[in-house]
Amino acid sequence: MTLCAVFFDVFGTLMPYKIIPREIVLAKRANLAGLSLTPETVRRGLETLARQNKSFAMAGQLGGEDVARDRTYWVNVFSDVLRACDVPGDVQPYAVAMCDSFLQTEDFYLDDEALPTLRGLKQRGFLVGVISNAPKGLARTLDKYGLLPELDVAVGSQDIGIEKPDPGIFHYALSKAGVEPAESAYVGDEYMTDAKAAEAVGMLGIFLDRNGHRPNTDTVRIRRLSDLLAENSPLNGRHRG
Repeated sequence: MTLCAVFFDVFGTLMPYKIIPREIVLAKRANLAGLSLTPETVRRGLETLARQNKSFAMAGQLGGEDVARDRTYWVNVFSDVLRACDVPGDVQPYAVAMCDSFLQTEDFYLDDEALPTLRGLKQRGFLVGVISNAPKGLARTLDKYGLLPELDVAVGSQDIGIEKPDPGIFHYALSKAGVEPAESAYVGDEYMTDAKAAEAVGMLGIFLDRNGHRPNTDTVRIRRLSDLLAENSPLNGRHRG
């Protein structure tokens, strides 16, 4: 069966993360959630976690790790940070709010190759869509950055109540697009949550490894979005099933 649709992850893929110190990002999210933390307080909290062997990287620094990073993962991470910052009481509501504040922080930017790649794929006859773990309001963000008009399908996890790597979010998007898994590819910057999760439902999983963290991956691998339009694109002549 010939590929006729290409779906993308959004944040980290079409919209990479800005390089910002973790303590600044986390303090901003915590304060949007109703707390009052300084980057210095968060930095000390991160140092405490590191001493407890709970060190972690923020999104954008996670290339190729074998961990599925869904909402539960991030709520647990943010809860650990808040406890290490000595936030009293039940920190989970704040951690949940930190997840929900993500689109407000705008700690991401539009990849220069995103729009040309989407347009190039559509010119070649592909249906193009996105499947993203994102708070409600994803469509507004996509529209703000000029992506929404280029998409045939846009599915955000909090809008439908299912998130990657759950197969349900992929099946939902495929049904909405009217295509079968074997007719579709999925491109994302996370090995487990994107490439392997897509493979598990029968799609062609393509791992966007910008920084070369995983050169020997067992999935199809590209280094930049424009590789999808190149002469040796993994989409060329691809037949599955």
